[in-house]
Amino acid sequence: MNKYVFISIWTIVGVFILATFTGGYLIMNQQKISLIANFEECTTAGYPIMESYPEQCRTPDGRMFVRIISSPEVSFGIPFTLQLGSQVSFDDGLNVTLVEVNDSRCKEGVVCIWAGELSPFLYVKDGTIGVAEEIRLGTTAKTSITQGGYVFSLNDATETTATITITKESKPVACTKEAKLCPDGSAIGRTGPNCEFAPCPTGY
Repeated sequence: MNKYVFISIWTIVGVFILATFTGGYLIMNQQKISLIANFEECTTAGYPIMESYPEQCRTPDGRMFVRIISSPEVSFGIPFTLQLGSQVSFDDGLNVTLVEVNDSRCKEGVVCIWAGELSPFLYVKDGTIGVAEEIRLGTTAKTSITQGGYVFSLNDATETTATITITKESKPVACTKEAKLCPDGSAIGRTGPNCEFAPCPTGY
């Protein structure tokens, strides 16, 4: 066999083996990347951490994970302040994270057709929401949003914080269709949030 032909055959075999191993490595590496689900896993995998507050880690596929900064317990109907990257949990399982605050305010010395606003971006999940949802509030537009059985209201915001009040959405109460006979012969039904009988007419 011609030595040049022999060398060419082994070259082709070598390239094929190299391509096979390279392809396998890339597939396995991509699978490992896709399994990363939080900041800690991203940093453990050795991916770069951005110099920001809170710290952020970016995976090769472009996903960004923010270090979660725990906050004190909160209650419905009471305002609380979130810092960037911080998360709070409510007693019904609702979790709220402040991901970013977009600043579209008009800069000093610039003529703008709109004054702009600070717009906090929230990542909410669990509770009655279930699957994760994204909520964007604003200091001017959309100061309050109802979603997933909750009312999210923005009280105040800075470049790095958002003060929010969350209440549970009130739903109409369906009362039973019972009737009460009053002394004047009229009938009244149940009404109100506690489904109590309305008072009978007076003056008879």
